[in-house]
Amino acid sequence: MITHTQCAYLMLAARALGVSAGPMSGFNNAMVDAEFFAGTCVKSNFICSLGYGEPSRVFKRSPRFAFADACSII
Repeated sequence: MITHTQCAYLMLAARALGVSAGPMSGFNNAMVDAEFFAGTCVKSNFICSLGYGEPSRVFKRSPRFAFADACSII
């Protein structure tokens, strides 16, 4: 059984390699299972599209705090 943590690691690994990851929920699991996994014991848990987005349409990273603004060393 795949856990949510494993799904998150998949997306983190993809993004670390420069691949866009688009997780989706709320889909019809039974329909996906019938279409792709008929005759097997495999069941869908989540869908995640992976690929390289069109650079002009990819959501830009939100601004981050500078280290000195967010942390202090004591």
